[in-house]
Amino acid sequence: MSWNNRYTRVYEAQELLDLQVVALQKSVPSSLRIRNAKKQRILSDIDVRGIQKAIWYVVQRGYARSSAAAVVGRQYGLPKSLIIAGLDTVFPPNYFKNIEQAKFKHSLTAGDAEAPQEKQNEI
Repeated sequence: MSWNNRYTRVYEAQELLDLQVVALQKSVPSSLRIRNAKKQRILSDIDVRGIQKAIWYVVQRGYARSSAAAVVGRQYGLPKSLIIAGLDTVFPPNYFKNIEQAKFKHSLTAGDAEAPQEKQNEI
């Protein structure tokens, strides 16, 4: 495999992520119900942009829901609960739970793969 082929695949993967981000950002609702509130909150432009930025952090950077909400909350001055509610409406149910389990499982298998190399280096 030449370097050019790998570069093309990386570029295509990045383009796919960009398309997913745009598709999810366009699905941000105009109003949402936060926690157990009886009324729905109508989102302002800043609220929508904050939720869209949190989507970018989740998809592009691989942030967890709470980490993305904390970063965006500081940047835009929005409450964390608003951003989390927005992310919960955009992403499928159990998305964040499943992604955390996958990250944890991957970190365990990556650690097992590195262990034999460390033992060989010690000898």
